[in-house]
Amino acid sequence: MQRKRIQAFTVLGVGICVAMGALFAAQGLVDRKIEVRIYKKPHRTLEFLGKAQIRFFRFDRDEDGVKDFAASLKELNEGRCITEELASGEVGDYRYSVVEPTVPHGWAFRAEPAQVTTAALFYFMDQTFQVRAERGQPATPTSLVFYDPHDGLTGAFPLPESLRDDVPMPTPTRQP
Repeated sequence: MQRKRIQAFTVLGVGICVAMGALFAAQGLVDRKIEVRIYKKPHRTLEFLGKAQIRFFRFDRDEDGVKDFAASLKELNEGRCITEELASGEVGDYRYSVVEPTVPHGWAFRAEPAQVTTAALFYFMDQTFQVRAERGQPATPTSLVFYDPHDGLTGAFPLPESLRDDVPMPTPTRQP
C-alpha cells in the first residue's frame, strides 16, 4: 500500500515537471513570434525600445539608486528590458542606437537602414513616442512625423502594405 502511494506521487511529480517544461517552451515560442513581428517594422521596434526605457527608469534597473534612463542598448539589455538580439543594435535591415536626448532627463533612439540609399527611411524617436522620419538622411527631432502612438501612421511617407499593421482588411461584398 505504501509503495503504491510513493509510485503515484512520483508519477504525479514527473507529470507536473513535464507540463511545466511544456509551458516554458510554449512561452519561448510566443516570445520569439513577438520579436519577429516587432523587429520587422522599425517604428514598432522604436516604440518597443521606448517602453523599455520607461521600464528601466521606473524600476531602477541598473540598481544605482537613481531613477534614470539607459545610456545604451547594452545597458537596457543588462537591465533585462530588451533581448540580446536587439541589444546588438542591428536587427533586420536597421541599426538601432541610443542618441543624445532632445531635453534634459529625456531619451532618444535612432534607426538607420543597414543599406543606405536615397529612398531609404531613417527614423528618430524621443520621449514623446512620435516616430519621425527622413528619406535618404538621418531623421531629427524636426523631421516629419511618421508614426504617432495616438494616431498611428500619419501617411507622411508611403509604406508597403506588407509592413503596415493598420491596413483595413477588405470587406467581402456579395454578388447579386
